[in-house]
Amino acid sequence: MKKTAYCAFLGLIITISIHAPVLAHKTDLKTDSLLKQWNIMLNSLSDSLQMAASQKVKAIFHEYFNTTQDLHIDIPKEIKLSLLAPSDSTFIILTWNIALSSQGYYYDGLIVAKNKTDSNLSIFPLTDKSEEMRNPEMSITNPDNWYGALYYQLAEFKTGKDKFYVLLGWDGGNGIIQRKLIEILHFNKDYSPQFGSKILNQSPKTRIIFEYASGSYFALRYEKQYYRKRVWYKRKPVTERASMIVMNRLIYEPMVGANVAVGNILDAYLYADGKLVLIKDIDARNPSEKNRSSGKNPPQQGLLPSDEESNKKPSENF
Repeated sequence: MKKTAYCAFLGLIITISIHAPVLAHKTDLKTDSLLKQWNIMLNSLSDSLQMAASQKVKAIFHEYFNTTQDLHIDIPKEIKLSLLAPSDSTFIILTWNIALSSQGYYYDGLIVAKNKTDSNLSIFPLTDKSEEMRNPEMSITNPDNWYGALYYQLAEFKTGKDKFYVLLGWDGGNGIIQRKLIEILHFNKDYSPQFGSKILNQSPKTRIIFEYASGSYFALRYEKQYYRKRVWYKRKPVTERASMIVMNRLIYEPMVGANVAVGNILDAYLYADGKLVLIKDIDARNPSEKNRSSGKNPPQQGLLPSDEESNKKPSENF
């Protein structure tokens, strides 16, 4: 199981309103309260207390953004979370995880977005319901029904007049397996966020979840790489370089009882004609540092373990 001990926690959940109006006077971030709840969240020996503290952390962020028209936030360096934003700074998405005292992980976060019609902010708390999803790779969900993960990279794409975003995320699993995923995020006409989209070429999936053995290496990142492309007027494929989602190929290993990466064989998803197209056996050369994102650490507030140490709890890598 990915997460446990929900029953004792249900009575402690703090209700947070959505689309809250901006108040007249900005409230400073309650740093002392934030640090106190963050420490409880990480160090309590009770799952229910950990998750209750996480809800209070989310409420503190909510209160702060409820009284400002600015997406900028100065988070104390002791708070290790993921904070991602697109190039046009129209929204931010904060996610964090808790290594539960019993076993497994719990995920939390929120999206704060600028309204297009006025200068107000809309706040969308994220509620992890992944344990209740029967077929998460086929589901289109909203913030109240979120497949919880710790996001570490964001890529932007445009199809016609619409934008969508690819989020690469990590899920610590249960000690035997862990996961990484390709999540699709876009905003509806009412500016509400939606997770999942049938953007994959020749596939009904709305997101892709890679499950692999804990302690094994699996890279998933968005970067520039080389691939072979067929051109109608040339007999042999030509090599081109483009930004793409690159990942190790996985196979099931009976001795391990889970998927593991196949040597140095890499596949990729390339955006073309409004779809993410799977390309196998890319010509993976080391990209320049300025173009490469390792996928190991979220920007600014990184807390993901390295791929080589991914069997450890993220809290051990602070």
